[in-house]
Amino acid sequence: MYTHPTGKGRVLRGGFSSTAHTGPGTSNGEELGKKWATFFQGIGAVVGVAGATAVVVRTFDQTEIKYIESKAAAEIARVEDKAAAEIARVEDKAATEIAQAKAEIAQAKADVARVEDKRTMSEMFWKAEVERFKREVQLAFTQDYEPYQAALVDKRKKRGGTSGSEEKEEEN
Repeated sequence: MYTHPTGKGRVLRGGFSSTAHTGPGTSNGEELGKKWATFFQGIGAVVGVAGATAVVVRTFDQTEIKYIESKAAAEIARVEDKAAAEIARVEDKAATEIAQAKAEIAQAKADVARVEDKRTMSEMFWKAEVERFKREVQLAFTQDYEPYQAALVDKRKKRGGTSGSEEKEEEN
């Protein structure tokens, strides 16, 4: 142990001296230096611990940020894939519906054409029938009626037989 040169007080370990026996202002420069060295060592230790903690926290934060970014990127990719699949499904469905509508339109056009053809054929048939009837009416009221009727009877006989009305005419 070290005693003060005046013989009063003792220096304690760690650089602090007790002034209980010597009173204030009685320490020497060496003791004061030890006090400041200890103080700065303590501050250095605190700063070192704080710096190390900051490095650890920064590293942890960087790791956490990278984890969150990778998780967000994976989620974005998953959502984009899901959206692309949904878009493809809707486009396929729309394309199918469009193709079906085109087929229905083509069928409707074919049906209209068939009906139009049928109507045209019917018109042609009835026009021919009207013309034939007009000719028969015209011949019935002209002098050419008899030869026309005779020609019809000959035509029927050549085809194989006579009808009941022709037999009556032959009898007359």
